[in-house]
Amino acid sequence: MLELEKELENPYDEKRVRYLEGKDPPPAELQNKIEDLEMRLSEKEEALLEKDLIFEQVNRIADRVKNKAEGGKEDTLELAKRVNDLQARIKDTTRKMMAMVSELSMNQANALKLQQGLKEKEAELEQCYIRMEKGEPPSDEIEHEWLRLLRDEDRRLKDREELRMAEEEEEQYKIAGGITTTAEPRPNCLHT
Repeated sequence: MLELEKELENPYDEKRVRYLEGKDPPPAELQNKIEDLEMRLSEKEEALLEKDLIFEQVNRIADRVKNKAEGGKEDTLELAKRVNDLQARIKDTTRKMMAMVSELSMNQANALKLQQGLKEKEAELEQCYIRMEKGEPPSDEIEHEWLRLLRDEDRRLKDREELRMAEEEEEQYKIAGGITTTAEPRPNCLHT
């Protein structure tokens, strides 16, 4: 992590910034997705309630069968088989219900996360529009990035100017024949 931070903070690395491609879906499309998820969530809740009712009915039937089995000893074997079958169905239904509850919880968490992300993005977008209408940059991060780019450009221009001045100074010390001297040029000397 420290290495990644150093790479990111290095102002001389031109590859440290990578612009993401693609675009964010419009708010209407996000709203449609939210509505779709909410509909799916309500369908899952409805199915869960139906299974809960079935589970209660199966429990009542199982309790009645157990009571009959204890009361009447002549059909105990047949009743025991039926009770076992019903209990197996109850366990199977319970497992399926638990899976549905887990899936429903995951969908609810995902829907809440998406809603929260949508609200944050909408608020951020609205703030950017408000700031742009006032003539300000869309956000502080964008402004800092712009200022950094301007500083980098100024620094490159200064470096080029210093290099040009150094070359001119070096040219000043050259005499005829391409030989370089360290002597100061005389004011009345003509360069050839």
